[in-house]
Order: sequence, then C-alpha cells, then structure tokens
Amino acid sequence: MPTYQCTNIGMCPRADACEKFEVKAGESFACASGDPNCHEHRIEVASRGASGKVLKISIFCVAIILILIAARTASVRLLTPKFTVEECLTDVWPWLR
Repeated sequence: MPTYQCTNIGMCPRADACEKFEVKAGESFACASGDPNCHEHRIEVASRGASGKVLKISIFCVAIILILIAARTASVRLLTPKFTVEECLTDVWPWLR
C-alpha cells in the first residue's frame, strides 16, 4: 500500500504536521482541510523498509573496515622501531660511543 504526504502547506493540517498517510486502492481520499482539490497536492513517499536495512548494514560494514584499517596502522607503528640498537646501547653505556 503506497504511503503519501500532502504538500498543501498552510492549507492542510496533514501537510503542516508532515504527516504520512496511506490510501487503499479504490478508496476515496478525503482531506482533513476540506479542500476538494487537496488530492492533487499529495505525493508518494518511498518507504524505508528494505533501503533502511541496506543503509544500516552498509554503514556498519564501512565502520568495521575503518576500524580494521586503524588497527593495522596502529600495529605497524608499534612494531616499527623508533631507535636503532646502537642508540639504545649508547644510552645505557655511554662509553661505547
């Protein structure tokens, strides 16, 4: 069943409230504003059923990938020696210089 939203802002209370509503097939549409041409101002709104799930899953996957990249970068930095062996030895035993 399609979901609609009224765009007759200022004249229709449904449009002012950004309310979404459904109209069953074959059912006559009666607007709360009493405007007989109000049905011309309604637009069909896409439902977020499946697309919302796909969006959440894709955001989750991107977040996991970014976390893995950050962890790999951090581990590479930790494993890369900052000092050479000679520097460490001369700090401990200065007479080796």
